[in-house]
Amino acid sequence: MGKIIRAHGVRGGVKVYPYGESFEAREEGESLFILTDEGYRPLTLRRIQRQHRCWILTFVEITDRNRAESLIGAELFVPERELPETGEGEYYYYQLIGLDVVSQEGDYLGTLTGIIETGANDV
Repeated sequence: MGKIIRAHGVRGGVKVYPYGESFEAREEGESLFILTDEGYRPLTLRRIQRQHRCWILTFVEITDRNRAESLIGAELFVPERELPETGEGEYYYYQLIGLDVVSQEGDYLGTLTGIIETGANDV
């Protein structure tokens, strides 16, 4: 869904860079998941607020800035079954990352490792 890029405030808020429009339909009380050494851990949304291109999130389980800072760089997830259906020719980023890139002539160009949102289109 997105990547935590910094702590926000002193009460455990985090600023998240979203992947696509992933936070548009999220509401307070819903769970997001963060990957830890022990596996995926649920975090309950206490508050969600758009801030320019990013989102400010607070979680019930994270109550201070030190804990929020420990999450910088972590990615947030939802179960695949909660994602809206895609239309024909549409894909989620996670479905594309890791695929081989081949030219129209069939020449192998490499492996897709990331997607950059430029505003006009994704690269």
